[in-house]
Order: sequence, then structure tokens, then C-alpha cells
Amino acid sequence: MTQRLHELCLYMNSIQKNQFKKLAYHGARKVLLTNFIFRAVSEGPKVPKQIQTWRARRFDKYRFREQAAIFCYGLRSLAPRCSWAIAMWPEVQSDIDCVFRCRCPWDKEEKYKTVQLKELVPDDVNPIASLQDILDELDKYADDSDLAVGIYLNRDVEVHFGTLRLPKKFIGQIWLFGQDQLPGTYFLLGDLMRQWRRSQFSHPRFAPNESVTTWKSAEDDENL
Repeated sequence: MTQRLHELCLYMNSIQKNQFKKLAYHGARKVLLTNFIFRAVSEGPKVPKQIQTWRARRFDKYRFREQAAIFCYGLRSLAPRCSWAIAMWPEVQSDIDCVFRCRCPWDKEEKYKTVQLKELVPDDVNPIASLQDILDELDKYADDSDLAVGIYLNRDVEVHFGTLRLPKKFIGQIWLFGQDQLPGTYFLLGDLMRQWRRSQFSHPRFAPNESVTTWKSAEDDENL
């Protein structure tokens, strides 16, 4: 487990850790359940498609938070004894989109992962977009060895790893994630730059007698 955490989390210097500690963290499970309710409301039959799919600009922050939560929840499936939370990075012009925090019961030191989110958008948004195009752009982050890039595969796509070209200069982490074949399930694949593994996990569900009105804080779901 210790070796796996070295892969999943990144150890920052004291200045960076002080920055990260001040962020507002939310449990990934809570983000996904909140967005699940929000999507159910926005997907009504008379709602315009751009709103149903959250492609309207005003929904960008919700879509990014949801993708970040799926990625974070997938990492939690690889280290289920640890509690995970996410915080969106406040600076717009930054390589960092969000930060994942990891707390483990056997270690007093909090661990963090800085994340850049990418998306292979649906065919009807951009039919010529490809995973290879996204990978080719990652060398611009060559100087950031602590950055983890999470690529959300938001379409049915067959990945041929034998012909996939990985970045030559980028030395951070690359993870792929998205919906799996079974309804309500997701996959996580990575780190592509090193020895990778594939895992499957399910979208969280409300526990009996649980609702958004019963949650007392933003983090009270981290250990569920």
C-alpha cells in the first residue's frame, strides 16, 4: 500500500503544502451525489440540449468538478482505507485545475496530488478530436514533474496502446478515466507513463435516510 500511495499521491515541499491546506476541500462522493441531483433536474425533456449536456458556458465549473470527482473517486478505489477530497484551484491561468488531498489512518502526513483535467469530448462536440491530440499537447507541462493529468474519455473510443505515442518531455502522471460498459460504472487507467493498472468502480449511491439536507459539512462523507 505504501508503494501504491507513492504512485497515487505526490509529496510537496512545505510552501506548497501550506498553500494546499488553505483550500476548501469536498469529499468526492458528496460532489458526485450533488451533481447527480443537479443533472436529474437539468435533464428534463423540455430543457435545451446544451443545458442537458452541461455544454453551456455557465455549467463549465460543474462539469469540471464532476470530472475531478470521478477521477478522485477512482483513486480512492485503489486506496480505499484512505480518505480523499478535492479542492478546485482558485487561479484561472494555471496548470493546476484542482488538488486532491489524501489522508491515511497510519500516516499523520497529508498527501496531495495536483491535477490538470483534460477531456476527450463527445463526437457531437468535436468529431475530429482524439486522445492522441491531447497527449501530444502535454509536453508543454514538461517542467512540472508533480502534475497529474486526468483525461476524461467522454465518448466510446477504442484505445490501441501499441500505437499510442506518449509525451517525450512530460514526466508527470497520465491517467485515463470515464464511463465503463455497465451502467453506473467507471474505469480508471494509469499511470500511463509508468506501470499502469486498470480498475473499475461504481458511482456512489445515497445511503438509507441520507440526503443533501442531512449533510452537516463539506467533508463528512470522505470515509464512506
